[in-house]
Amino acid sequence: MNADINLNFIKCFEILAETLSFSVTSEKLRLAQSNVSRQIKILEESLGVRLFHRTRQGVSLTPEGQRFRQDVLPLTLELREKLESFTNQQQEESGEIKLGCFAEVGKSFFMPLCLEFQKGHSRISLEMVYENESRILEMLTRSEIEFGIVSNPPIIEGLAAFPALKQKIALFGPATAKNPSKDEIENAPFVAYEKTDALLTELWSKQISKRKKPQIVSVVNSHRSMCDAVATIGCYAVLPVMSARPHIDAGEIRQITGYEFDTPLYFVHPQTEWMPRKNQSFKQFILRRCKEVKEA
Repeated sequence: MNADINLNFIKCFEILAETLSFSVTSEKLRLAQSNVSRQIKILEESLGVRLFHRTRQGVSLTPEGQRFRQDVLPLTLELREKLESFTNQQQEESGEIKLGCFAEVGKSFFMPLCLEFQKGHSRISLEMVYENESRILEMLTRSEIEFGIVSNPPIIEGLAAFPALKQKIALFGPATAKNPSKDEIENAPFVAYEKTDALLTELWSKQISKRKKPQIVSVVNSHRSMCDAVATIGCYAVLPVMSARPHIDAGEIRQITGYEFDTPLYFVHPQTEWMPRKNQSFKQFILRRCKEVKEA
C-alpha cells in the first residue's frame, strides 16, 4: 500500500460514493469521465483494495469502500477544512510590517505613507525604525525588518532593490542670503549632517569648489537642527528640499538657486520566492504612491 495519496483522488471517491455515477461525478468535478475512472483506479491501487463494484447494472461500494467511507473519509474532510482555514489565514492581510528608513525622509515622507496604508489595512501593524543605511542593510540581511529605504542599491546577495523616489538636494542659506556669489559661498561657514557629509561633499566638489574644502563649523545629524543652525548663526547647509520645506515656508532659510542635484532612494527587501500577502500589498502601495509623487 502507498500511503502517499492525492487528496483530489479522495474527493473523487467522496462524490462517486455519494452519487454512484461516474457521469454525474465527472460533471460535478468538471473532469472527463475517463479521468474520474483513472483517479479511482489509482486510489484503489494505492490502498491495495477495490472500493467499488462496477457492473452493467451500475456502481456500488464494496465492503472495503464502505469502511473507507465511514472510517477514513471524515478524517480527510477535517484535514481539508484545516488546510483551507490555514490558507485563508495566510491570505488575510494581517500581521506586522517593519520598515527601516532614514529619520528625516521617514518623518517627512514615508511615515505619512505608512499611516495612509494603515487606513485601508487596519489589521496590519507597522513599525518604523529610523537608522543609518549600513544598519538598515544589516537588519534586512538578519530578517529583523521586512523592508528598508536606502540611498544606494545594495550589492548584497539576497536583497532586491527598486527605485522609489528621487530627492532633490539643494544649497540653503539664511533668509538674508539672496544672491550670494560663489566666492561668498566658498568662504561661508557650513553646518553638516556628519563630518563626512555625503550630500555636502557631492554638491561642493561638483558645483562650488575643487580647490578648497568647506568650512564646517557645526555637525548635527538632524536636518531640522541643521535648518535651525542656518537660520540662527547664518551658516549654509546642503539638505533635501523635502526636509527644509517647512523652514523655507516659514521664511527662516532660503534655497540658493543654481546649486542642486537629484539623488535616488531605493525600496529594498529580501529576495524570496514567496512573500506574505500583507508584504505584497505594502510593497505595491509604497511603490505606486512613490510613482504618483514623481509624476505629480
